[in-house]
Formats: sequence, structure tokens, C-alpha cells
Amino acid sequence: MDLTYLKEEGYNLALLGTFIRKTITEPTSISASLYDDELVDGFKRVESHLTQYQVLYLSLSEFNTLYLTTSTDGALAYIPVTNIYEYSFPREGEIREGMNRIARQYSRELKQFVFNHTHKFIAAMVSGGFDEVGVVFAKEKKKVVSSMVKLFKTKEERDLAFVSKMWERPKRTDKLREVLSYSQTPYEIEVHLLDPNLNKSFRYIGWNHKYQILYLAVDENYNLVITTTHSGYQAWFPISIIYSEYFPREGTLRNRMGMLANRYLSEFNQLLSEVSPLELKISSTYFGDLYLTFKYRD
Repeated sequence: MDLTYLKEEGYNLALLGTFIRKTITEPTSISASLYDDELVDGFKRVESHLTQYQVLYLSLSEFNTLYLTTSTDGALAYIPVTNIYEYSFPREGEIREGMNRIARQYSRELKQFVFNHTHKFIAAMVSGGFDEVGVVFAKEKKKVVSSMVKLFKTKEERDLAFVSKMWERPKRTDKLREVLSYSQTPYEIEVHLLDPNLNKSFRYIGWNHKYQILYLAVDENYNLVITTTHSGYQAWFPISIIYSEYFPREGTLRNRMGMLANRYLSEFNQLLSEVSPLELKISSTYFGDLYLTFKYRD
């Protein structure tokens, strides 16, 4: 059975190749779990629902990082790596053989693509356990095999890697400390989500999931301002995340974004503890009211 019409091509490969050439300077790997949010979309069919599969892509994100995904939405560039078969997909027969031929071609093209741009490394698709997949960049094929043991991270390690990748640095913490030190007794800042300061700088992650970063900033008059953009402010610190109405309320992505928000608040309170007996608590109402409450630490 000729299924070559199902073979997919890469996109913006010049950009992807340039990024790989500049960033892959030593053996490394990129892994993912089949249960990650990045691998739950993009289902395709050969004939019926019994022959569902996904194409796995090595992609370049808007944050200039390489990641594995089955949906190219939002990717700046990508190259297909292999096929992932649904549980009901036939394990033998013409359809399986035809799809495996396409997967092998993906593998050869990935290997050659990486070598052509690095002149040093090759890339290979590997799998581990029941739900782990990954791409290994190594100098020799034997090193690809030997590195498989070290390739796959635990869920906790992947979560921490996500938070580290997404984390934003504050600016002029010295100035922020100075302003925060002025208030040594409890106080509260209230704002509504429809406030103009909170309707800027929307960001997207995954499949167009929209969110904003909430900052506590210092304006030119040394006032504390709640905003979703740091443009125009002399100092700022990210303190939380605001999710759009349709942002997933559960799942890996939401959990990881929640970890990022918790880290922002924790690190801000660490800075606050250096100049004040207060700590920050953030709360909101169903009607869109947002409260920043500075109270004495427990």
C-alpha cells in the first residue's frame, strides 16, 4: 500500500537548522511524556478511527527552545521525527508497514538534517518505559544508545525544567526594596481585571492558550502599580499569572503554570522579607476583583 501521500514536510527549516547549529554544542537530549499536554493533540487517520496516529515533531518555540509536540500550532519551525500510533492501530499489515516506512524516512531525514547543520552531531529518536519519547543529539551512534539511560527525566524534573525555562527576571530589585520598605504596617491594593493596566501584553503557550504575567511595578512617582506590562516602569517583579477564560483548568500545562506562579510569589515574598515584616497574599473574586494584601507574616 502506497501511503507516501501522508508523509509530512518540515517548516521553516532554515531557521530551525540555524538554531540547532548555534545551540547544540555538546551531546544533549529532549524528552517528553506521551501524557504531556504537548502530545495530546494532532490526531490523524489513515482510513478510520481504528487507524489513528500522530506525527511527532521537533519544534522551535517562540521562547527559542526546542521541544517535542504533536501539534505545530504556535511553532516557529519544525521537522517531523516519527509517528505515534493509537492503541487500536494495527500492529501488522500493509497500513502499519506503510506508516513505518514513513517513520523510518523521518528518522533518516532528521539524522541528516542535524548533521548537515552541525557537521558534528547526529540525532536519533528513542523511547523509554511505557510513555517516554525523546530525541538524542550525539557525536556517534553508539553514544546515542549509551545515553538513553540518562535521557528521560522524571515528571518532577520536567516540571522544574519548564518553570526554569519560563521564569522571568525582575528588574531593579534595589529600587523595589526601597519602595517596599516605606510601608511597615498592613495595607491592600485593589484592582479590577478590566483595568487598562491589566489589558496589555497577552502571551500564548501551547495551542494558543492565552495568559498574562502579573507584575508589581514602581512608576516614576515611586508608587506601586499592578500591571501586566513592565514597559515604562523603572522597576518590576513578576508576582503571579492571569489566565484567559479558556485556559485549561487542569492538566500538565495548568499545573506547571501554577508552579511558575507560586515561584514568582515565593521569590517576591523573600525579597519583601528583607525590608518589611509583611508578606503578600493574592486573591480574586468571581467578579474580576483582584486583591494584593500585605499582612504580617505568620
